[in-house]
Amino acid sequence: MMSIKIAYINFMLRPYPGIIRKIEGQAGALESLTSGNFDIYILNSVKDEKKGIINYVRYEIKNPPLNHYQSLLNRHGLILKHVPLDKYDVVILRYSKSDPSIIKLLKHSPNLITEHHTNEIYQLKLGIRASFAKAVACGFSLITEKIHEPLFFKNIKGIIGVTDEIRKIELNKAGKNTESVTISNGISVDLVPFTGFKPFDGTSLDMVFMGSTDVPWHGIDRIIKSMNAYTGKVKLRLHCVGDLPKYKGYAKHDIIYHGPVYGKELDGLLSSMNLGVSTLALYKLGLKEACSLKTREYMARGLPFIIAYDDPDLSFAREKDLFFLQFPNNDLFFSMDEIIKYVDSFNKISPKDLSAHMRKYALKYMDWKNKMMQYLIFSEKITR
Repeated sequence: MMSIKIAYINFMLRPYPGIIRKIEGQAGALESLTSGNFDIYILNSVKDEKKGIINYVRYEIKNPPLNHYQSLLNRHGLILKHVPLDKYDVVILRYSKSDPSIIKLLKHSPNLITEHHTNEIYQLKLGIRASFAKAVACGFSLITEKIHEPLFFKNIKGIIGVTDEIRKIELNKAGKNTESVTISNGISVDLVPFTGFKPFDGTSLDMVFMGSTDVPWHGIDRIIKSMNAYTGKVKLRLHCVGDLPKYKGYAKHDIIYHGPVYGKELDGLLSSMNLGVSTLALYKLGLKEACSLKTREYMARGLPFIIAYDDPDLSFAREKDLFFLQFPNNDLFFSMDEIIKYVDSFNKISPKDLSAHMRKYALKYMDWKNKMMQYLIFSEKITR
């Protein structure tokens, strides 16, 4: 189908498991869609490795102060150094921030598409309120972003936003005539074990939250505070999976930290849960829409869940589809009684049928094969 060659470039200081699973899913989907015309590059500080179409490219972290120059002023110079851009007709860059070197990238990549997962300006402003070192770095990046962003965005060929909200934010920077498309995150459903969920027994509620890293918009504090406000008789337990720090505040109910869990151990843990917990505080990023990877994993596994954001891929769900319960995207406590009533409603139907319906829905609306085809079609479009 495809005659053009595409490079998809990601920066990752350390390869985070959740994002790596996402990229490996994208690569797996592309194997049936292309024949050697799509390469993925992950620029990182850990390893050099080739895995199918995925190229892990290790770059050296300089000693201070050169490391600050590299990360703040010459980040995209690493692409020019390590990626053979002249081989490709189209370059898709997972965008994080601008710096002086990003303008050079335009000269070597005339058909450049940027892919956006957040409102970068808002997130940099959020970082200014963090620790001193992070505040300084984010403040400097915010300055370079405002200096170089206008020229850069006026000269790119296309924009991919993982939500329509983000696409519109980025399109305002580039101009309405720039080609753009919304392609949300996906999942390789066939590679995710079908684990289902444990029916609620009326006495204890086991919930699980999955996250590779700790960020404010996860909203773990929101569910713990909501659990604290519950005065009923049901025993509440929140299981946290991933590299997540322990909650520093008061917790009335059990918070169990499993750390990073993989393979059969993860399958066994998730199959013993009544409910999944997805993103609950997206308002902290100034956004209403998201396409959380954990939501997609819950869907593929057949584990009902709660969310507090609008997900484009859940917009096809009907009112009678019971697989998620949505709360407002704010900082208010939510009712654990409502959650308990929700999980109890599964006992009126077949839990296995509900899980199977979730997986079928994920295959139709969330699978990477469908989404990567959209990447290919859009890349062809901007070269015409």
